[in-house]
Amino acid sequence: MAVQSQLYPENLGLLPWPMCALQDWMPPIPAPPQPVFRFSLQQPSQNTLPFHLQQNARNLASTSSPSSSSLSMCDNFLSMTLSQALDAQLEVQRQELDCILHFQARKLITFTQSSLFFWWGKTQNEGLKSVLREQRRRQLGTLLKTMEWKALYLMKRKEEDLARATKKTMELEACLKKAEMESEWWERLAKANEAMVMDLSNTMEQVKDELIRVSNNNTAEDTESHCCGSCDQRDDQQGEKKSKRVACKRCRSRSSCVLFLPCRHLCSCISCEAFLDSCPVCKSVKEASMNVLFFTGNASSIQR
Repeated sequence: MAVQSQLYPENLGLLPWPMCALQDWMPPIPAPPQPVFRFSLQQPSQNTLPFHLQQNARNLASTSSPSSSSLSMCDNFLSMTLSQALDAQLEVQRQELDCILHFQARKLITFTQSSLFFWWGKTQNEGLKSVLREQRRRQLGTLLKTMEWKALYLMKRKEEDLARATKKTMELEACLKKAEMESEWWERLAKANEAMVMDLSNTMEQVKDELIRVSNNNTAEDTESHCCGSCDQRDDQQGEKKSKRVACKRCRSRSSCVLFLPCRHLCSCISCEAFLDSCPVCKSVKEASMNVLFFTGNASSIQR
């Protein structure tokens, strides 16, 4: 026997929100509301009875006589029919309630699983982020320490190079100053030697002229042998003076042939020059000496 029942929308007890994907849920996630089920038990009316029961009731009402026994039978039949319809409707509603509860349970389980998965993913992401941040911080710290050590090492190397370069520059400057001083000294020595050479040249010219004049006088004395005795005596005195002037100032026996420097006095022979530390004429310290060789001609030579 088919039983017709009405299904009210408020009896479904569905949740007021649809199921969403995991990425559509953002914290905090509210707890799902408790499902509310409302069922209305209505008295079965004539419109809610099955069609064949209603037809049987009409047939019995039309064919029966208005007696008390027929009325009691009709009431019993209607009561039995109503109890069967009510039992059928209750069974249908119970089945619908079981379906709704099963569906809601599945939705609740899915929602709980989604929430747990979301919170687990969020916790894992936070933990992973914290681990990555800590690892990045350590890497940056290690990199900074390495760069600082390298910078200090390079700065130390540069300072050492700068100190060596400064020391080398100072040494070069000292060498340059020394070279400049030596250059100035050699320049002064060259000028002094040049002046000494000029003085020696002048002295040699004077000595040479004197020797030429003495040689000429000796020649003239030999050719004038007819002179008187007074003239001879005078000439002898002049010869003695000249020989004394040309003789060595130490031994007085040999002729002077050594020129003392820097006083430029011709006052010693070769034998006595080794024993003299100063000039016998001016008593100045002897720094150097030169041997002068005289010839009978108009030429002369100098040996050191």
